[in-house]
Amino acid sequence: TFAKFIGSLSGSLGVIVFVTFAVSVIQMLGGLVGNLSYRKDNLFPGIKAILGSALFGTIAFAMTVIGIFRFTYEDADLGIATFIVLFSIFPGTLFDWLFFKNNFNIRQWFGAGIFLLSGYAVLNFPAFEALLSLPPWVWLSAIIALLLAVNELITRLISSSLKTNPLVYNFWVGLFTVFIAIIYLTIMNQWHSVAELSPKIFFISVIMGIVIFVMISFKFLSYKVGGTIASKKIIMQGTYLITAMIAGLIFFNEPFTLGKVIGILGFFTAFSLINNEVWQVVKIKLLKSN
Repeated sequence: TFAKFIGSLSGSLGVIVFVTFAVSVIQMLGGLVGNLSYRKDNLFPGIKAILGSALFGTIAFAMTVIGIFRFTYEDADLGIATFIVLFSIFPGTLFDWLFFKNNFNIRQWFGAGIFLLSGYAVLNFPAFEALLSLPPWVWLSAIIALLLAVNELITRLISSSLKTNPLVYNFWVGLFTVFIAIIYLTIMNQWHSVAELSPKIFFISVIMGIVIFVMISFKFLSYKVGGTIASKKIIMQGTYLITAMIAGLIFFNEPFTLGKVIGILGFFTAFSLINNEVWQVVKIKLLKSN
């Protein structure tokens, strides 16, 4: 929601990168101050964790910039864009299978088919010709979905092998993202974009930084207690989808179509079939009801 506000307020790539810079500074300082004040863990968790954080930060930088830039297009729909990002479930499930030996059975493939049909419904049942000429913001959202799955993999790999606390992780991710933003703004001579930064955009940037800091912290903690890439999405992404649809309706007057309703229902149905842990719970509930 904040990304769409900023995207609609400024189409300047320099402003968007500076917003990313401001968000990352909040994340970095939050991790540093929080660790020094409360946890007091070693800020140098090892080369593997630092390199993983560097890769995560690089991808996070791209995701943040693209995530804001897609909303510079006037027809960008927050609810639809959010649903497209949920397609990260497919590469995420593939990563679960390749790296953590989680198999994909017929039931899960059926769920994947329902998910694809739900995406078609969310797009308001477009003709085949329209699918071939989707607007740029749709493809940008698809890129975010892929990058999100990659960062989920990085987070889980690091958390499963190291004892790093999320505050240290936030510090390093924020540090590398700040570094990349500074390089871009300097090389492209875009520091003048700061002059375009209205108080409203700056305030939203600070809020975004706090949100991302909390999100990454809890994401990291969920993996430390045994979460999988897929299982976490039914809660996080389900909430993400519903609230984005509502926010689009309330703040941006986006239509709440029948296709979006079908998409929400289809998402939970598909995920119940795709995720083994959720499926076991569903089976128990069905057996008890019978």
